[in-house]
Amino acid sequence: MPGVGNNSITDFKISQLFNLSIRVARVVYSAEIFWVPPANNAVVKINIDGSAMGNPASAAIGAVFKGPDSEFLGGFSHNIGHASS
Repeated sequence: MPGVGNNSITDFKISQLFNLSIRVARVVYSAEIFWVPPANNAVVKINIDGSAMGNPASAAIGAVFKGPDSEFLGGFSHNIGHASS
């Protein structure tokens, strides 16, 4: 019975090692996103996002903190359990 892979080379190598077939999950939606630096007078720019795999389903949140010179100051991601999008 085929399993679902996450399109990584590691999945491919493991499947060959054990002679398994992989059914590759198809990407339904993809978007290119660009980061815009904060204004000159800004100290920190915070980008926050969240996602749920259904409604309701497993969900997570995350944030990235960048300074005025585009330097990475920090970030986090966190699984928040089941939630609605």
